[in-house]
Amino acid sequence: MFSKFLSANSNHSWLKLSLTLAIAIFPQSKILAESMPEEEVGKINLVTEIEFDDQNNSKNKENIDIFLNKQSQFHFAKDVRISPLKALTPGELGDWQEEAVHYAQRLQTNNFDPDHDHHHEPHQSVVAISGNPAASNMLVGTGQLGQWLGLDENSPLRLGGIFMGNISQQISGGNQPGSTDFNGALILGLGIDLEKAVGWKNAFFEVEGLQYNGQPVNFAAGSVQGYNSIEAGAPLNRTELYQLWLNQTFFDNRLSFRVGKLIPSMNFGYVGRPFVTQTNPQLFTSTTGLIYTPVFVGPAMLGFIPGYYNSAFGLYGSWKSWGGPGDNPATPNGWYAQAGIYDGRGAQGVQTGLTWPNFSGALFSVAEVGGTWTPYTDDPAIGWGSVAVGGWRQSGPLTAPGGAFESQTGGMYAYLVQKLGKFRDSEDQNGIVGFVQGGWNSSSTALMHSSLGFGLTLIAPFGDRPLDSYGFGFSWARLNANPLAGYGFNSYETMIQLYAQYHLVGNLFIQPVLTVLPTPGSGGAGAPSVSGTVQLTFPF
Repeated sequence: MFSKFLSANSNHSWLKLSLTLAIAIFPQSKILAESMPEEEVGKINLVTEIEFDDQNNSKNKENIDIFLNKQSQFHFAKDVRISPLKALTPGELGDWQEEAVHYAQRLQTNNFDPDHDHHHEPHQSVVAISGNPAASNMLVGTGQLGQWLGLDENSPLRLGGIFMGNISQQISGGNQPGSTDFNGALILGLGIDLEKAVGWKNAFFEVEGLQYNGQPVNFAAGSVQGYNSIEAGAPLNRTELYQLWLNQTFFDNRLSFRVGKLIPSMNFGYVGRPFVTQTNPQLFTSTTGLIYTPVFVGPAMLGFIPGYYNSAFGLYGSWKSWGGPGDNPATPNGWYAQAGIYDGRGAQGVQTGLTWPNFSGALFSVAEVGGTWTPYTDDPAIGWGSVAVGGWRQSGPLTAPGGAFESQTGGMYAYLVQKLGKFRDSEDQNGIVGFVQGGWNSSSTALMHSSLGFGLTLIAPFGDRPLDSYGFGFSWARLNANPLAGYGFNSYETMIQLYAQYHLVGNLFIQPVLTVLPTPGSGGAGAPSVSGTVQLTFPF
């Protein structure tokens, strides 16, 4: 609640203002004020200091900038973990008001990472959203579906969803030049904060269903790595239980366990996450909006690790060195470790997304260690980065179409993500982010033996388009061309992808993508393979 209001204006000390303020701490502050005669206003900017009680009943101070426009109405901006906004003149106020609407919308997004304290406020803005949020986020959508259905913001229930759809044209080369393919997926999810619902501290439950309908777009291009991640193999029409899990955290959320039907590729080897176990995640946090599969699943693990859309039952655990009461949640510097074991029958051709678990058969186990850094604690948006190294083991028996056999196999992977600079100082996230990734396996039945990739993302390079991003990615993979494997692949595949991701309105994004495979992996595919894709992404 409001406790104290201070104002000062040395240049216009003759002004006598009568202000009545009402501050709503979450999710959006409001200021009510009496207006003044227009001739007394001029270009006055008042800076106030507010002392209030937050949700933890502690005293805090925040800066509020109050502006007077030509019609003598008061306007405000609340400082939320960012540098104070520039004081605006009445002539600049119109542009600021338009941007403030988008800023307020971003503040109200209901995003949550079950690994961490769900009582924290979300991060203040959207970065580049993932090119495939269904393969990126443990909780689907923004939670807006529940708001549409009348759920209170303090409800223990969270309802969210996402629709992703794209159309691809095989411009030249590949296996089917001139073909047109459509792919779309709808996911709906229900989450329950068990602490709010029944008093079970630090526990969260989630269940999600997926409906997918598509066409073999990657075969049309001759791509083994997968240039379009929404299509992840047959059957191309499916309705399934996508996720069903319980998450429990301990020791100030440093230790986390999750059990149920999971998507391991979201946690292990996913280069798109700037902080693998970040507190207060941003909406669809991603270092890139690339739609190709290698950013979601390293090529050397493809076919082994469960993921979109073949989730699998298993157990996951993680530990991180930061996140305690004395740590700054905006600067997660430190180390983490995570591990999991899952139903591994997917490597034997079983559609684990469509079947119930069987832990008496093949298993997939994986572990990863890594670190994160934000070198400037007063401005974590500058220079953050993360690094990870992991290893995995797949039990068998494992076979390939040509007759190759092995009882078990395994491999390693690593990636590095680094923010390279900012375009400007502003309240929105912006800058250049780079990543490098690689992987290797010892398998005789794998689709691919090793891989190397890198990319760059330009986040909001234009100040008047804070939710847009642009990116480039390159991925090389050494394929299993052994005749005993019988896949009929070329010895390697190279892939280059360019995209532009535009924010249209609300939560709707459109993304044109151009993909070139100078050397397609599919034997007999024409080279170079050139594909164009337009994708719509709508989280809700």
